[in-house]
Amino acid sequence: STLGAQISVFDVKDPANPQRLSQLALGANSYSAVEGDPRAFNWLVKGRLALVPLSWWGWNEDTQTEASGSAAVVVRVNQDGSLTELGRVSHPATDQCETGILEEGREPAEGDSVEGSTGIPAPSPAYCWSFQPEIRRTVVIGETLYSISDAGVKANTLEGLTETAWIPF
Repeated sequence: STLGAQISVFDVKDPANPQRLSQLALGANSYSAVEGDPRAFNWLVKGRLALVPLSWWGWNEDTQTEASGSAAVVVRVNQDGSLTELGRVSHPATDQCETGILEEGREPAEGDSVEGSTGIPAPSPAYCWSFQPEIRRTVVIGETLYSISDAGVKANTLEGLTETAWIPF
């Protein structure tokens, strides 16, 4: 397992000797789009808020279950440089199915397509799963936080993060 993403605050008064004032771990096996795209980071001077998209994935060997998700994390940078997580905004889970493929050497079963040779798609979904779409950006207009994923746009109040709208694509 990896340590995951974190947010850190540095004192850079002396650029040759930066000092970390605080750090906030965001969860094991997590990562952020900010790591490869600095435009995914959003800083609001008013309120001293950092808005960071976060995703995570992990596998629990004991329970044989997957733990994954995505959220926009809202963090306040306090006057003393300490960090306070104010909350997370997630988008609704999406169901997705993959069409089954007949394996080499397996005889077609009831419901399988028997046209052609093995390796052809079966006519019905063979494997379905649910996931939270990865949040890619945040935008603040007035007192509303908009989070954007491949699945849609969600509007939340900036104060309290109460959901006000979900617009699916």
